[in-house]
Amino acid sequence: MGVRSFNNSVSRRGPGFTLVELLIVVFIITLLIGLLAPALGRVRSIARDMACKSNLRQLGVAAANYTAASPNSEIPSFWWQPGVSKSNWTDVDFSMNRPGADALDAAQAQETDILRRRTGRGEGPTPKKIKLNSLRYPHRRFTHLVLLDQMDVPFPDPRAACPEDKQLLEWANDPMDLSTVPTVGDEDSTTESRVEIRQRWAYSSTYQAVPSSWSPDTRLGQALTVGPVERFYNLFTRIDSSLRLGGRRMDEVAFPGNKVFFFEFHDRHSSRRPVFYAYPRAKSNQLFFDTSVRAERTGDSNPGFDPNNPSGVAPAVVYDPAPGAADPPPLHNPLGDTLRGHYRWTRGGLRGVDYGGDEIDTGQNP
Repeated sequence: MGVRSFNNSVSRRGPGFTLVELLIVVFIITLLIGLLAPALGRVRSIARDMACKSNLRQLGVAAANYTAASPNSEIPSFWWQPGVSKSNWTDVDFSMNRPGADALDAAQAQETDILRRRTGRGEGPTPKKIKLNSLRYPHRRFTHLVLLDQMDVPFPDPRAACPEDKQLLEWANDPMDLSTVPTVGDEDSTTESRVEIRQRWAYSSTYQAVPSSWSPDTRLGQALTVGPVERFYNLFTRIDSSLRLGGRRMDEVAFPGNKVFFFEFHDRHSSRRPVFYAYPRAKSNQLFFDTSVRAERTGDSNPGFDPNNPSGVAPAVVYDPAPGAADPPPLHNPLGDTLRGHYRWTRGGLRGVDYGGDEIDTGQNP
């Protein structure tokens, strides 16, 4: 019987991948991206935090240089005084040298003079021309301008903004564009819509200087110093016309390594959403008077006091930014959270301690 011949050769497919293999590869790549993305995001977040701390360190170095160059070892702040200082702009000069002008008028004049000189916005119609602002303390968001003016840099300067402060960076990118600048502040503010407020946001800072660095530690007799307004987190009491703003000396700081100088008004690094500095959980980046930079938990600091009531307990302030304001919303109660001032209002001012020790006695102890 003949043997039937069979072709036993095996057909081979060409190079490539089957659909199943491609799906497996896609799945693995997706899985790796899912695993790596949070880590990469965290790396970027750490880098931005480091850049924020670097900004504060540079402000600290600039402040140290300012103090060293000052005949009286003064802490950097607006230093013009009424009836003494002069400006090349008539409206600015008149505002601080008119009869009845006080230290706040002079500080507002100096801030306007710096902005006009450094931005080239001293002439022309508003909003191009920087308008004199007689509505607010310039110290709160603009003390850094004194340092940048000394450093002879153009405005706005990137060191004024934390890389996580996207809103401020947007405004600084085009200072003339006011379309995204807020027109509301806290729930009781009536001035945020004014052009002299809105045109300044691009030149403001993520970092604020504590009030004791530029105002007396406590009231002097019946003369009130700068203090918190108990109901309003964004307002300060107006200093008595007999008292001076600025001119505080570095040798008045009793505990430089334990006393905050500049701080992020909002913690933008320890959680997904910005947190107002006064919440106990907040860990805002902080520049101390010894030029060290740390991010201490607010709840670990002393509660603070009211400089105009030095023997009293730390006053309560309500954090209640209006919807659409520059500040982030409250964490708990949409109508506002009640908080303490902590290192913004250190008991005893420059003589006091924020971290690493008990509050000094300002009459609160029986």
